[in-house]
Amino acid sequence: MERSHLEVEGLFAAREVLVLQDARAAVLEARKQVRVDGNLSGGLVVCGARLQVVADLGNEAGTTTRVHLGEAGGQSRE
Repeated sequence: MERSHLEVEGLFAAREVLVLQDARAAVLEARKQVRVDGNLSGGLVVCGARLQVVADLGNEAGTTTRVHLGEAGGQSRE
């Protein structure tokens, strides 16, 4: 699943999530990997194996960004 820009949206993908620019306050879930080609700030990321953020993870304002590695939807998610 590919999106160019996310803001206050939720997505679920069976295997991978690719965001081509920034993701703000998004919920991203993938069984294998999540890749954000821009900034990732706020929201929740749940992925099974790999998280790749090309720019910044978080922001200077201190927005809460939760990251859970492990099986998507499994015990690692709060």
